[in-house]
Amino acid sequence: NQDHDLLYNLVKGVIKMKRNLDYIAGSYASGQKYEETPLKIKILLYLALYQLLYCDSIPEYAAVNESVEMANKLYGDKIGGFINAVLRTHLRQQSVTYPADPVEKLASIYSFPSELIDIWMENWGYYDTEKICQYFNRVPLLNLRVNRFATDCDRLIQYFSRRGLKLDHSPISENILVTDQAREVL
Repeated sequence: NQDHDLLYNLVKGVIKMKRNLDYIAGSYASGQKYEETPLKIKILLYLALYQLLYCDSIPEYAAVNESVEMANKLYGDKIGGFINAVLRTHLRQQSVTYPADPVEKLASIYSFPSELIDIWMENWGYYDTEKICQYFNRVPLLNLRVNRFATDCDRLIQYFSRRGLKLDHSPISENILVTDQAREVL
C-alpha cells in the first residue's frame, strides 16, 4: 500500500512539475547534450529530482542511489554516470538560476504554460500570479458533505478520530468537513 502511494505520488508529481524538473535538470547538464537526451532517460532524472525536491520522506542518498542503479541496469554505466553527475551537481549547488523574465520565471518554477502565466500577469500582476501558482500546486483537501438526516458533523469527526483520522469543520459551510487524509478516509 505504501509502495502504491509512493508510485502514485511520483507519477502525479512528475507529470505536474515536469517543466520545473526539466528546467532544473537542463541547468545541470550541458545544453546540447541535454537537449538530445532521450525522454526515457530524462524521466529517470525527473523521478530522482522530484524525490529530492518534493519528497521529504525519501533520503537524498536513496533517491540518487536508486536512480543511478536503475539507469545502470536499464541503459548501462554511461547513462548511470550521467544521471549521477546531474543529481550530485544538484545536491552540491541546490540553487537554480531561473530566467530573468518574470513570465518565464514563474512558468519554470511552478510548471505552468508561459501563455497562461502571461494572461494571469496581465490581469493580476506578479505577486498575485505567484500566489495563484502556489495555490494550484497545493494538494487539495478532501471536502465531505455531511448528510444531516443520517448523522451530524461532530459524530463523523468522532468516528474518524477513533480510527486515527483528523477531520475539521469547513469555514465555508456547517455541513462540510475537510481533511488532508483523503486516501485513508475514502
